[in-house]
Amino acid sequence: MNLRRTLQVAFLALFLTSPVHPRWDILKIADDSTPIPGVTGAFFTYFGVPAISGLDRVAFYGRSGDFHSALQSGIFVWEGGTFQIVADLSTPVPQGTVPVSFARFADPALIKGQTSFWGQYPAFPLQEGIYVKEGNSLRVVADVNTPIPGGTGNFNSHFSGTQALDFGNVAFIHWRPGQGGVYEEVGGHLRMVADINTPIPGGVGNFSALNGTLAFDEVSISGSNVAFVGRGAGQQGIYSNIGGSLRVEVNLQTALPGAGGNATLLRGPSIDGENLAFMAMGPNSSRAGIYSKTGRTLRVVADTQTAIPGRSANFSQFEPLVSLDGGNVVFWGRHLTSSSSYSGIFAYYSGGLVKVIDTEDTLEGKTISFLSFGPQALSGTQVVFKVTFSDFSQAIFLASARRSP
Repeated sequence: MNLRRTLQVAFLALFLTSPVHPRWDILKIADDSTPIPGVTGAFFTYFGVPAISGLDRVAFYGRSGDFHSALQSGIFVWEGGTFQIVADLSTPVPQGTVPVSFARFADPALIKGQTSFWGQYPAFPLQEGIYVKEGNSLRVVADVNTPIPGGTGNFNSHFSGTQALDFGNVAFIHWRPGQGGVYEEVGGHLRMVADINTPIPGGVGNFSALNGTLAFDEVSISGSNVAFVGRGAGQQGIYSNIGGSLRVEVNLQTALPGAGGNATLLRGPSIDGENLAFMAMGPNSSRAGIYSKTGRTLRVVADTQTAIPGRSANFSQFEPLVSLDGGNVVFWGRHLTSSSSYSGIFAYYSGGLVKVIDTEDTLEGKTISFLSFGPQALSGTQVVFKVTFSDFSQAIFLASARRSP
């Protein structure tokens, strides 16, 4: 463990044992006045949702110009005020069939000195895959030239774009006609976690697509443990390979604490070690919540019976997205009425629920219209998020918790 990580853990331990709710120092990472690396005279105009690892290390997708005529587009890392290019429009696709450069990207994941992302060259011959950058080395995890483990033929252009990374191990979802599954690379070896030929743990039959929904969705990784949403005929659940074999964590037969019945929808799993957090809908549409699972214990983080910190109203809606780190949870919540809508990003720390930021705050003198974040938004006492302002401009900010005076 390096000195920075030691200090982070020590501060987090102090922070979590303090009964005082934290306040947040907000730092701008990038906005539309920030020059985009690699192109002279161009500025960011759009951001994806960012990811954070360790202290003050943030990765994100950004571009200058619109989607079809971007002056620059790529995956970037910000650390201590300095931007680095992970991959951009001038980066050659590694191990491609012909020498071409990336043209499209999706939101990255990162851990320490590694960054993973989906990238594509869409013209003929198509190049697409999941890639990892470490130092100056860019390598293929899986692309259109990679045989599908446990399947037939190679992967094709149907990578989900969503991937997860943890200390060199990568998890992703891919589907193609007659095939589809969750895959992970551990120690450089690619393997199938589950596919449409896999029996559903605790269910009936195999995983399968149904009524326009994919058999698999929303993957998360911690070490070699993978969690994902899986579906079959009339079935849905969050499944993992914790302990080396596939198992059900929660499904539609799981009673949600405080909801008065079983889950009817499960989304957005986040795994950390052997702990999970996720969003679930209860037996009726008004009973939604964010839940965590530690061992066999399932508990409510926040639901529609939970008061919003600092307000006299309860949460009424949640996004199907959660970020989990060290037993602490970040989530998006809203209170909606016929005449108003209030939303924000909230954190659950050691039994206490706190607001990070909401749509009634201002940043850089601007009014916030919407707040969004990714599955890797939380690291220790820091939360990274994207803001869309009322003037349609966008920015990325980093919130660092500090104890109240």
